[in-house]
Amino acid sequence: MECLFCKTILTAENRIDLSEKERIKPIDTRFKVQSCLKEIAICKYCYDKKSKNLKLYSLKKEEILSSKKAIQSIMDKGQRFFKFPFRVVFQINDLASDQLPLQILFSVPKRRFKLAVDRNLLRRRMKEAYRLNNHHLKQQLLEHNKMMSVVVIYSHSERLDYKDIEQKIKESLLLLENELTTSK
Repeated sequence: MECLFCKTILTAENRIDLSEKERIKPIDTRFKVQSCLKEIAICKYCYDKKSKNLKLYSLKKEEILSSKKAIQSIMDKGQRFFKFPFRVVFQINDLASDQLPLQILFSVPKRRFKLAVDRNLLRRRMKEAYRLNNHHLKQQLLEHNKMMSVVVIYSHSERLDYKDIEQKIKESLLLLENELTTSK
């Protein structure tokens, strides 16, 4: 059986069976659960028991890249591209059983933005845009059994609005998906 949302193969360890009585509050209207289904199976990654919400649009602490060795390895050996206003460095590896399919780091250089308030604002905007738009890339990674580590560096000298940042993050994620399919 597959997860209703991310289409991963469900095992006894990662499966949650939901009866018709249990209500699911979908975050996105595209994923309305039909009441005619008597048994629904969702993986633990897509469902949060406490709030009974789908975790499709989440950004966990484990997904943030924090290991200095891993970051240095990505910066040294990773592939790069520039999509205004972001410089993106990424590395694709095979997925191990204990790893998440996608880890990411957001950086706003102190050289361009002296005030921490500005750096934090841009970093929050980047994280939010990523959080809402990363599910397609995660699904592709799971289908190809790959793991991707990504560093996104904001390289423009002016603050952009959230809408502009979200559009550019979407374009960057599409480029990462294309890199994934071409790197087979």
